[in-house]
Amino acid sequence: MNALTKSERITLLTEWLLEYKKVESTNDSIEMLFGKGLDGSVQSRFWQLFESYTKIVAIQIGDDFKWLEWFLYDNDCGKKAMEARASSWKKARKIRTVKDLEAIISAK
Repeated sequence: MNALTKSERITLLTEWLLEYKKVESTNDSIEMLFGKGLDGSVQSRFWQLFESYTKIVAIQIGDDFKWLEWFLYDNDCGKKAMEARASSWKKARKIRTVKDLEAIISAK
């Protein structure tokens, strides 16, 4: 498999984030309709599929440090603008966008 270009990685990350938002929205709709007390089989299946997709994207872009998961869950898709530092960076940087995410993954 050929290495992806920076532009291709950003496109892939943008599509991945859009899919996350779709799954999250679908999950919220299901909870609004049926409540949170369901056994969650439909919702958990959505999330399992998305987690598998995330693992595949991580492999494709070379995310060896689980930055994708950190960006989604800890950094709230960049909304928290948390700082992070790649080992090759002298200073931590705020990670707000998929471009920032791509930069930290690529920096290694």
